[in-house]
Amino acid sequence: MSNKPVLRKYSRTSTKRNQLLKARSNLALSDMFERFISFKEIEGLSKRTLSDYHQHFAYLMEYLEDEIKASQINLDLFRGYIGFMLHEKDVSSYSEC
Repeated sequence: MSNKPVLRKYSRTSTKRNQLLKARSNLALSDMFERFISFKEIEGLSKRTLSDYHQHFAYLMEYLEDEIKASQINLDLFRGYIGFMLHEKDVSSYSEC
């Protein structure tokens, strides 16, 4: 047997993958939402469901008061948004049928 080290054809951290992740982190929240809605329309979700998604996104943007990038999204942001919905918008923490 040879004592030569095994060379990998591809590295574990792909440059293309890193570039894609970096590009995604620079996306604006509204751009990500538009992509999401496009996928959901293709899946055939009802107009009511899509309308609800738009309404909740409008609430989120009202809470944020300004556009943010994907890299700025964190747990504290969502905790604050939930508080906003419960106390400012007076939305129940459960769905009413």
